[in-house]
Parts: sequence; C-alpha cells; structure tokens
Amino acid sequence: MFSSHAIDANSTRSGRWLRQNRYRFTLWLAAIEGLFYLVGLLHRWEAIVLAVLGVLLFFTVARSNRSDAIRQVIWIFAVAQLLVVLVPFLFAVFKAIAIAVVVLIAIVALIVLFTDRR
Repeated sequence: MFSSHAIDANSTRSGRWLRQNRYRFTLWLAAIEGLFYLVGLLHRWEAIVLAVLGVLLFFTVARSNRSDAIRQVIWIFAVAQLLVVLVPFLFAVFKAIAIAVVVLIAIVALIVLFTDRR
C-alpha cells in the first residue's frame, strides 16, 4: 500500500523521466556529434563554443530555473558538449597508439627478416 520511493519536491513527471534517462540521451547526443566531428561537419572551435555555452547555460539558467525538465535538458546538453570536446583528444590518443603498434610490428618484421639465415 505504501511505497518507499520519495518524489523530489520540485520535480515534474517529465523532469523525473529525463533524469532517469539522461545518461542515455547524453551518450547518444555525444556519439552523434562526435561522428559529426570525425567526418568534418563539426569543427574543433565549434565544439568548444558549444561546450562553453552548455556550461554557461547550466550555471546561469539551469541552477536558478524552477522547471525540473529545463534543468535536465540543459544538463544533458552541457555534459554531451563536454564529451564531444574530448573526441579530438581521444582520437589523437588512439591514432598515436595505432601508429606505435604499426611501428612495433614493422620493427619485429625487420628483426625477423634480418636474422633469417637462409
């Protein structure tokens, strides 16, 4: 008859639903925008400007807004934009690792070829 679930005082049904699914929305939005970055539709400075805008919106609008849904949407936008800013860095790291692996394979192949006594 009684439930142990507490409802936040300033939350709405849509706000609670967004809060429950915000990680999923954030990751999908960041993945789509990350693909846009990788194919050249979104440039580094555009991603940085969007990330700064998202953080500013969060600290100015979302924290003082009474609407739970608006706070959740701005949180999703801000975190997704910050994740997109990480894409160039992660791309550079993985590219460097791939180059290092190819170089190591080439060195091992050269050693095997030069030490072959046939």
